[in-house]
Amino acid sequence: MPEDSNPTLTLAQQLGAGQNAMKVFINLAKGKLDDPLHLARDVSKIGHWGNGDYEILVRKEDELQYIMTLVTQSFKENS
Repeated sequence: MPEDSNPTLTLAQQLGAGQNAMKVFINLAKGKLDDPLHLARDVSKIGHWGNGDYEILVRKEDELQYIMTLVTQSFKENS
């Protein structure tokens, strides 16, 4: 990947004490993510750390397989 390209996703900070979750930003423009479970939040109109217009809070291990399908969409679009 060239040094100036944007990553497929950005893993942001873990949330504050007592919140067992991690933020993931998906590098896709608004309207390009196929997310039938609606786990991703549109952050296109708000300031945020990360690339792309979608934020996902990873809260449960059993969501990871589905979240990886969202990451794969971004990987294919940005490769």
